Amino acid sequence: MREIELTCDGRPWVFAQTLIPQATLARQRWLSALGRAALGERLAALPSLQRGPLEYTRLLPGDRLHHRALR
Repeated sequence: MREIELTCDGRPWVFAQTLIPQATLARQRWLSALGRAALGERLAALPSLQRGPLEYTRLLPGDRLHHRALR
């Protein structure tokens, strides 16, 4: 799991969480070695990659990830 926060003028606007299945990590070992590198940039450099639909939601107080995003 990777989590990032995107800010604008020092204020958080986007909290993103990426879940990578173990089966994917086993086939794509470079994902385990990303460290703090930008996942999006690395994925965009793969010519055979096709982006699927994005999943997003607005986090409201009481949502499971709301407290985590505020950390």
